[in-house]
Amino acid sequence: MWTGGGLGITVLDGYNPRLALVGDLKAAFLAAFATFGYRYACDPRLKPVRQQILHPDQQIIDGWSWSITANQPDNARYLVVLIEPLSAVLVKLDMVDVLLPWLDSPLNFYVELATTYIPHGPLQGSGEYFAWPTTLEMMLDMRSRERFDYPD
Repeated sequence: MWTGGGLGITVLDGYNPRLALVGDLKAAFLAAFATFGYRYACDPRLKPVRQQILHPDQQIIDGWSWSITANQPDNARYLVVLIEPLSAVLVKLDMVDVLLPWLDSPLNFYVELATTYIPHGPLQGSGEYFAWPTTLEMMLDMRSRERFDYPD
């Protein structure tokens, strides 16, 4: 139990916006995993995302942070599986919007994304809304009882 003594904080490194974006990517990936499960998180389309999270100082992918055009509070949190114009998962993290590949997205998702939309520009599309996960829902894992082989 803290008794109110002094607290000193020393900042060793300055703010790194790229690492902050990777932190947003990681939070979005975890929310999508909680919602959809291992079948989603281990899909080959997510391999570059997993690699980016494991190696935050390297630029493996780019273009995952977006701005959606909707009237909503800044503290909104939800997921949308977009079906057009490019299949994707939009994860709304308060004021940050992160795009992840969906199960039928192209393997080169972020390259396709860059040719479909203006990078970091407004995003418009339609899809299915999912509430912010408050527990491990793992919807895709629960729907199918067939054997699932995890990728390397």
